[in-house]
Amino acid sequence: MGCASSPWNFFRIPAATCAIAQCWAGVVVDSYMDDFLIVDVGNSPLKDRETGRVWASSAQYCLNRIHTKLGMEFEPSKHKEAASSNVILGVEVHLQNFLASARFPFRPQKEV
Repeated sequence: MGCASSPWNFFRIPAATCAIAQCWAGVVVDSYMDDFLIVDVGNSPLKDRETGRVWASSAQYCLNRIHTKLGMEFEPSKHKEAASSNVILGVEVHLQNFLASARFPFRPQKEV
């Protein structure tokens, strides 16, 4: 069993990463523990010159670069491509009709 203060101490790193991305690069991002929630258009692909990886979202690329410069690598298996619908912390979020209706529905996922 870990230390009770571990989550609060770890939370500072993602919060700092978000603050840097927001202020320095204008990325619309927030974090919850070790998960990052990014709002960006999905049609802005960017190729990383160092790794050759193509990112679906320039905001995801930017957050990855900042996090890497801070000395921490993202876990590739946890990465989700930019999409108009994604599951975030067990809740499915749909953004595809946001421009037309200024609403986005949430739907809880069934437990497996």
